[in-house]
Amino acid sequence: MGKIIMRKLRKSEINRIIKENAALSNEDLLNKYFDLVYHDVLGSQAEQMEDAGWNESDVKERREYEHYMDCYTDILEGMLQKRGVDPWKDYMNNATEDKNEK
Repeated sequence: MGKIIMRKLRKSEINRIIKENAALSNEDLLNKYFDLVYHDVLGSQAEQMEDAGWNESDVKERREYEHYMDCYTDILEGMLQKRGVDPWKDYMNNATEDKNEK
């Protein structure tokens, strides 16, 4: 399969994502961020679809969705960082605390 060039998000798309998430609390934004990361960003269903012989247009559509969700989570991560929240540092601190409680 040839190289797929993914488009960048338009400024209006970025602004819409920021606007629709701006009112969320830090906790809600963090929860949304990790929910999207774990369900829509980590791992590629498109690669699995390609390996399974799915139609090329379906694979392309999935790749575009995965790219969009990757950009979306990057924006959420940036919003969290502007609020002084480092999602991965806070996640690791919580995971360590949970381990120590057991």
